[in-house]
Amino acid sequence: MTMTDWPGAGRGLACAAALLSAPAAAQPLPPMMAASVTFQPQPQLADVVIYLEAFAGMAQESWFIAGPCRTAIRHARVRVSPFASGADLRVHLTPFALSADRVICLRNPEAMPQLFRKAMPPPSAP
Repeated sequence: MTMTDWPGAGRGLACAAALLSAPAAAQPLPPMMAASVTFQPQPQLADVVIYLEAFAGMAQESWFIAGPCRTAIRHARVRVSPFASGADLRVHLTPFALSADRVICLRNPEAMPQLFRKAMPPPSAP
């Protein structure tokens, strides 16, 4: 998926290039290959608005959250929408890197919205 494939790409998703430059994961990516995401509560400042789907079959992409990456320079500003109708992308959070379309690291995990926290899958057993 390229930046122009995202719904709402015409809004100028320049910072989303960091998210989109990470290749879709066919196998686990090392942490340095994870796309960096910053949670942005203000809608007008977000590059991408996502809706978190409970079921993978309803999502456009699945994301595996690799952990924090506080030092990432380039990042996509993401806002979590409580409604699917207001979102650019429907995302399912998966506990398995192998089944994820993207591996994501969080630049500001302390700002994680409650909706995202509730959608986080339990950690997978090693």
